[in-house]
This record gives sequence, C-alpha cells and structure tokens, in this order.
Amino acid sequence: MSSFISRKQEKGFTIIEVMIVLAIAGLIMLIVFLAVPALQRTARNTQRKDDSSAIAAALANFIDNNGGSMPVGLAVDAADSSSLDICAAGGALAGSGGPVAATRCTAGANYETAKLGYYSIYTGAASNFTLDNAVAGASETSDTAIIIDLGYSCNPTNTGLGTANPRTAVVLYATENATGTSAQCVEQ
Repeated sequence: MSSFISRKQEKGFTIIEVMIVLAIAGLIMLIVFLAVPALQRTARNTQRKDDSSAIAAALANFIDNNGGSMPVGLAVDAADSSSLDICAAGGALAGSGGPVAATRCTAGANYETAKLGYYSIYTGAASNFTLDNAVAGASETSDTAIIIDLGYSCNPTNTGLGTANPRTAVVLYATENATGTSAQCVEQ
C-alpha cells in the first residue's frame, strides 16, 4: 500500500515574487524620472535655438533691406509678447542695454519681425532682450535672456563674441546642460 501525500496547491504570489516585481517597477520609474527632465531641457534648448535663429534671420533681412544699416531698436506690441520687432526707428535705442519698448516700431519705419516660441518679451525693467552696441565680451546671457550685439561676429567656437565687424550682428543666448548653462552665439 503506498501512501500518497497530497499537497494542497495554494494560489497566489510569494513575497519574493512580489518584491521582484516592485523592484522592476521601481527601476522603470527611476529611469523615467531621470529621463523626463533631460527631455524637457532638450526641448527648451531647441526652442531657444530656433528663437535665436529667427532673430538672426530677421536681423539679416533688416540689414539687407536697409543697405547694410544696423537696427537702432527693438520693440514689441504689448498685446503680442511672442513677436519681436527689429527697428530702424523707435523701440529701445542701441547701446542702451535697456528693456524692449512697449510699443511697435515707429510707424512707416523699416522693421523686421521675429516670431518667438520659448522667449516671451517683457516690457519694463524685466525685459529679457537687450540690444547692445559693441559690448566686447558680453556674457549677460542666462537661460531666459537674449542679447543682440551689433558690430561683432561670433568667436570661432560660437560660444561668445568674436572680433569687431561693423557689418554683422550676433544673437547671444544660453543653453541648459546637466551642470548649468553654456553660452551660444548665432551670427546674422
């Protein structure tokens, strides 16, 4: 007579199986939480670069359309904070380092407009656009500011101002990286 020992089969998960599943889920969440800020930073940097390129293109168009003359001001319509005008008259005066004027360029004057995506144009002291006039070594860029510098070219690495050149203008901006920001330069 053989005796069979029957074992009752239990259904469910063991504690070890549950711990393994939770560890895997935790690793996946960790990877996602680490990747999302980097993706957001990359998206902001791409939009900053696009905005700076739009401003550089508007500068180039302005200079071409005005016989090589540099702009004298920046302006924005108070109702449209995503559009920057580069002016022949009106706006903030070149070299002022001041804020963008709260009105459009002088009526009838030549101007070019750059549509922006990342940057909003604030009027008053909190302006994030500056029109400098030959400020050598300008390093006032931050991840929320742009400097348009007249009369200079970019340096060979496109990370700052280069040599004086009365026929060109540059757009200085900063991009974010894992350790802070780094300056970038776009020449018109």
